[in-house]
Amino acid sequence: MFKALVCAAALSLTAPALAQTREAGDHAHQHADFASTRMHVRVDGEAGPGVRDIILIPGLSSSPKVWQGTVDHLGSGWRVHRIHIQGFAGAPVEGNAEGPVAAPVAEEIARYIAEQGLEKPAVVGHSMGGTIGMMLAARHPDAVGRLMVVDMVPFMGAMFAQPSPAPIRPPRASRPWQT
Repeated sequence: MFKALVCAAALSLTAPALAQTREAGDHAHQHADFASTRMHVRVDGEAGPGVRDIILIPGLSSSPKVWQGTVDHLGSGWRVHRIHIQGFAGAPVEGNAEGPVAAPVAEEIARYIAEQGLEKPAVVGHSMGGTIGMMLAARHPDAVGRLMVVDMVPFMGAMFAQPSPAPIRPPRASRPWQT
């Protein structure tokens, strides 16, 4: 189903400037030539006829490597832009040291899309990355093709409100296992 949803985003491409890098213990990949103190972007794949762009945004404390299974599943025909948010998963904090993170990163992704000449890339965000993806799509609807949010914030009322005289429960409709 994931591939079917993502494949719905047929995209035209313009090749960005790329710098070749190599991480210890990782395969060779490229980083986009994009200056930001909020994020950096790992790029897998090459632009070409019929190749579509997809942006993958990891969740809280996750690195771009969390998407490897998805990248392997997509295979050829995709140029994958994996976001690494500064201050998470070992990246230096840099511009995310103070203040909000999600909204400024969403703005940086919009700037990345524009500067790299991506035409309506598919965007997939996990957890915190889903929040960033929704902010991106809401603020820049003409920049995003399709948006998919994976495993975003679950019902966590009890975690934030305990101890409480009465337990906080999710709405009945979200608990189908109880009749």
